[in-house]
Amino acid sequence: MASLKLKRYQEAALDDLDRFLRVARLTGPRGAFEAQTGYGYNNVPFGVTPCVCMRIPTGGGKTIVAAHAVGRMAREWPGATPHPLALWL
Repeated sequence: MASLKLKRYQEAALDDLDRFLRVARLTGPRGAFEAQTGYGYNNVPFGVTPCVCMRIPTGGGKTIVAAHAVGRMAREWPGATPHPLALWL
């Protein structure tokens, strides 16, 4: 099966996710989110379960980026959960 080559902006979005995950290991999701975005972190919707959202415009290849993101988060997300859950809506 042929693999799809990611575009530069897709790689950049995934690189940002990687940076977030590395900082989250040290400071937790709140510290990582605030350091990377400059905005406050809202944990109200999900309580202690961390929430990450990537925005890519229509036609930007969100499905392929999300598929790559799930694998990266499974490898990099801080915590002791050996089998993380991905909810794909």
